[in-house]
Amino acid sequence: MCNVGRPPPTHLTLDTLHLRDPPIRMPEFTPQKTQVPDSIVLALSICPDQETAKTIAEALVQEHLAACVNRVGGVHSTYFWDGRLQDDGEILLIIKTTRCRLGELESRLKALHPYELPELLAIPVLGGNEAYLAWVREGVDKEQRTR
Repeated sequence: MCNVGRPPPTHLTLDTLHLRDPPIRMPEFTPQKTQVPDSIVLALSICPDQETAKTIAEALVQEHLAACVNRVGGVHSTYFWDGRLQDDGEILLIIKTTRCRLGELESRLKALHPYELPELLAIPVLGGNEAYLAWVREGVDKEQRTR
């Protein structure tokens, strides 16, 4: 198991994060109880078409780098590339993995992706359905593959 830092805080609210001013109060939220090395991460990437998105999604799941990959169509991206404003239809990948597997996932994504500069953004998951989070961890567990 990799070692990538300290455990997340055990109790968060929007007020303790200073994301807004009182008196509006949001319900309290309890983050996942696991240690950081197997913390769940949502990784986002974008693909030029459904065929590429399917190929990448299947490879990441088959290689246990992701437990699940959602392919979301209908995304339109506006950006500058080669000094010109671009506006393209693309497919968004929402990849469920763990922090430990993120480095390998990035390497594999770069190898499979047709873009010169593939997008990869990793967003930590602070909590959720603990049974689902355990399923994600199991799906990317290297030891599970050898059993």
